[in-house]
Amino acid sequence: MTDTQIRQAKSKDKTYKLSDGKGLFLQVTHTGAKYWRLKYRIAGKEKLLSIGVYPSISLKKARKACADAKDLLEQGIDPSQAKQSKKLEQVQAQANNLDAISREWQKQQALTWSVNYSYKVLRSLERDLLPYLGTLPLGDITPPKLLAVLRRVEARGAAESAHRLKQIVGAVFRFAVATGRAEGLLKAVNLGGDADTVGAIYGQLAGAYYGLDSIPIKWMRGLASNEKIGAICNELIMKKE
Repeated sequence: MTDTQIRQAKSKDKTYKLSDGKGLFLQVTHTGAKYWRLKYRIAGKEKLLSIGVYPSISLKKARKACADAKDLLEQGIDPSQAKQSKKLEQVQAQANNLDAISREWQKQQALTWSVNYSYKVLRSLERDLLPYLGTLPLGDITPPKLLAVLRRVEARGAAESAHRLKQIVGAVFRFAVATGRAEGLLKAVNLGGDADTVGAIYGQLAGAYYGLDSIPIKWMRGLASNEKIGAICNELIMKKE
């Protein structure tokens, strides 16, 4: 198959296929739309992987996707399931980035705040924080990145606003921990994970976000899940307040 053949492929009364070999083919519908598909077998069953729409997905990209799928199959991995898992991870990451969690926190707190104060907090988030860090998962927001944001606020002569923003970020992170969305902060944690690394992560974040000197590593030892670690961290934070 060539790019010229693909471009010249016209719609017909019924949907038809143009094969490129190795299970990859282009499906041309009666409306003229062109979809890349890969036919493959796994565990004795024939399946179909949707690769994308031409011309957004070129012939070269479709062949690359086909090769990647074949590599997964050689490892015993179903490429369709791998694609679904990746989409789910992306959705979860989007739902748990700083923007989403900050807005959820602000909306919840607004129930107990005055309208004016609620507006000020949201304005601070939307003006000084979210444009720079909002798309990041919490685990990617390191103290240096936060410091750069605070310095930007201070540079315009708003030291008090920078201080309040730091407090807001701390509250958002506490909310994330309390609601079980701090997985990104605990990347090193799994069953039998490295408690020393976890302690170091939280020790660093504690100073930057929570005003704590550190969270002792010994508190992390023997814990079986991220939820338990999060609960203890949250308890320490609340005691500090």
